[in-house]
Amino acid sequence: MERMASAASLGSSVMFISIVLGLRGSTLFSPDTKDNHPRILFPLYYTFEFVLLGLGLAGGLLAWWATSPEMARDGRSNRRIAPAIGLTIALVLVLADYLWLYRPLAEMLGHPPYPVHFRQLHEWSRWVNTGVLLITLVAALQAQWPRGDD
Repeated sequence: MERMASAASLGSSVMFISIVLGLRGSTLFSPDTKDNHPRILFPLYYTFEFVLLGLGLAGGLLAWWATSPEMARDGRSNRRIAPAIGLTIALVLVLADYLWLYRPLAEMLGHPPYPVHFRQLHEWSRWVNTGVLLITLVAALQAQWPRGDD
């Protein structure tokens, strides 16, 4: 479950980014639509992230917990916990982004002109989401990498 969910989280994030960038650059959508799209798209993004990262974390923790005592004695179980640690960090960052960055931004949307701190919150959110993407990439690669004990 850890392998599938971490890869699915990474894939859905990349797909989401490509959709948002396409929408922002398209002439088919009005400025008002472009301004308000986060109210529609981002709750779906956060839902997918919470579910997929949570499933990946649960699967990783179950795999680590179920590791045989022989594997734990010679240190091989430590390789199983590394992706779960990464997924935990990503999940905490997504939760923080949702609570302290996205929600205040969403309240400001649709009411231009935007306050000065709107741009700062938006930049912080972009950096946090970039970090989540990179951490999820590393965790997914660690989860996929052959361990020799599988």
